Amino acid sequence: MKEFIENKMNDIFQDFKTELSYINELCILKDLRFNNGNLPNYSIPIIQQLYLLRYFPAYLVEYYDIYKRVIEDNFIDKYNVLSIGCGCGIDYYGLYFALKDKNESLVKNIRYTGVDIINWSYKEKLHGENIYYINDDITTWKELDSGGYNIIMFPKSIGEFSEQHFEKILCVFKNTQFTSDNIFLLSSVREQNDLIDRLRMGSIIDVFEEKHKFKCLDDKYSYIYIIYKMLDYRNIFHSFIIQIVFYNLLQI
Repeated sequence: MKEFIENKMNDIFQDFKTELSYINELCILKDLRFNNGNLPNYSIPIIQQLYLLRYFPAYLVEYYDIYKRVIEDNFIDKYNVLSIGCGCGIDYYGLYFALKDKNESLVKNIRYTGVDIINWSYKEKLHGENIYYINDDITTWKELDSGGYNIIMFPKSIGEFSEQHFEKILCVFKNTQFTSDNIFLLSSVREQNDLIDRLRMGSIIDVFEEKHKFKCLDDKYSYIYIIYKMLDYRNIFHSFIIQIVFYNLLQI
């Protein structure tokens, strides 16, 4: 995984330097912030690149740890993932390497569908056979494209939808006929969105319990903290990263 991160970061950094040579006003980079409800414009290539240079290694390690826990819980042996707001697929890379480190043959058990309204660069399949990136607005769907998902992931995205769009996502879940006996609902959130993200995860669980008759085996309003030591790929800094993760298992 370290080599993958190094190669990816080097590619992004080279593209970032190229983009910098084309722009006259560096103030555009100030758009990459999340305070006071601001959301960056990810459709701008240099914003994508700066975002990934800033967060890619930490988020990949975080998602690796999340999926490692899913694997260790052993409720599922096939991993049919729907990632809403997938970006360039960092959470897929986390699942891929988590399975690869346990047993390389297990990566064939991944079916991953990432949906994002922005067409992100730097997406890869990593030799996966059933890896799909869909550039679309999921809030316009009547129902999901499949009811067979057993992992639904919001990678830093659950708090980025407007109230109106989030209500449409709830309707998509209501209209979908889920066929899996066990479903993991996962959401990695930003600390400043803690309250709204917790309430939104609770609303999603309500849909599964009331509409689809699942039972949540976890406290739907609680979350876990994943704490780990992060080493920058260039050995520039050491720091402890604390990420908030909503982790809920639903069972029929």
